[in-house]
Amino acid sequence: MKKTTAMVRTHVVLPKTLVKAIDSRVGKRRRSEFLAKLAEQEMKRQALMELLAQPGSLLDSSRHPEWENGSAAWVHTMRQQELHLETVRKKGRGRHARISA
Repeated sequence: MKKTTAMVRTHVVLPKTLVKAIDSRVGKRRRSEFLAKLAEQEMKRQALMELLAQPGSLLDSSRHPEWENGSAAWVHTMRQQELHLETVRKKGRGRHARISA
């Protein structure tokens, strides 16, 4: 069953060109739904940014030395290791493959 949310009517002032662009994308009848989803996404984004700005809020980098060069470098290393393992696996399959006549 879908959870229903109490709705409140509000007055928002927007540039005419923006309203036309929104209407052309989603239609006049879906304008409120579109704006509500955008506002909800932005509220979640801002809350996340505030959380990330707090010192020591999520991960203590001293407990994760593998992230010393940043998480992007760690992800890159992990992907390279996975590619290497996949190459080794493929080579291993080729050696042990049966040939049927």
